[in-house]
Parts: sequence; C-alpha cells; structure tokens
Amino acid sequence: CHVSQLAVAVRARFAAGSSEDTAGDASTAVGYVVQRYLPKPLLLGGLKFDLRLYVLLLGTEGFPAFLSKEGLARFCTERYQAPDDSTRNKTKSFLTNYTLNKKSEGFVRSDEHDGGADGSKRSLASVMQELAVDNGADVDALWSRIERMVEGTCGAMRHALEDSAESVGVS
Repeated sequence: CHVSQLAVAVRARFAAGSSEDTAGDASTAVGYVVQRYLPKPLLLGGLKFDLRLYVLLLGTEGFPAFLSKEGLARFCTERYQAPDDSTRNKTKSFLTNYTLNKKSEGFVRSDEHDGGADGSKRSLASVMQELAVDNGADVDALWSRIERMVEGTCGAMRHALEDSAESVGVS
C-alpha cells in the first residue's frame, strides 16, 4: 500500500447516539469516516493537527454564512510518522481524534485560555499566530483558502440544507 493511497477508517459510534468516535473494529462499526492522508501534512512542533471551524448559516435564501475567526486546533500526542505498513498502528501520531489522544501519556492539558504553546487543544487564533511567526505562513492567504473551502462545502450541501429547512418550515 502506498502512503499516498492509504486511508484510515475510523469507527463512528456517534451515529448510534454516542458523542464519541474512536478507532475501532470494522465488524462492529456503525459507520465510518474515511480520509486520505496527505503525504506531507503541515506540522507544528512535529505534531499533526486539525482545525475545527465554526460556520453560522442564517438561512437558505442566498445562503448567508459567517465563518468565525475563532475555532479550535486539536493536536496529535506523538510526533508525526507517515502512516505506512509499519506505522499504521501508531495512531496517536497521525489521528487527531480527541477521544483517542486524551488517554495518551503525551496529552497536554493547558490552563491557558488559548491552550498555550504546547497544549493538545489550542485556540485557532494562537495556532494562526504560531504559523505566521514561527513558520512564516501567509495567514491571510490561508484564511482565503479556508473561506473558499467553506463556500464550496456549503455549496455542496445546498440541496440537502434546503430540503432539511423546507421539511421543518424554515427558509
């Protein structure tokens, strides 16, 4: 299996009414979330992370939406190792799943309101600042890419959102 083709299936227990999702056994899974991994993900401090973004949709007429400049970044608890046949069980280095990582010895709880510089959960603003200062990232360009991604996601969901809104009498 080539790394660029590797996908990880994560058991999705939330589909059965639980608020947790964990890596699990395919024979008992309710559903899966499948993701193809990038061969060279962006890392901070050698750790892979994801961003949780919040979008407020105000209706389906013209789809007015607002993307919050604040959100959450969740970090792996072990230094990144590209998933391959020898590392695919070292999930804490490439899965950012909170339920999985909070049990890790490497999980860092921070008392700082923004998660600090080494917390396993950090504010989006602090991560954007770190990307700009420590990595020289063009945060404005990154935000533009994020905005386009959100627009595309809302566009892809448009018909489902319209149908859902119509079924409950909202427009």
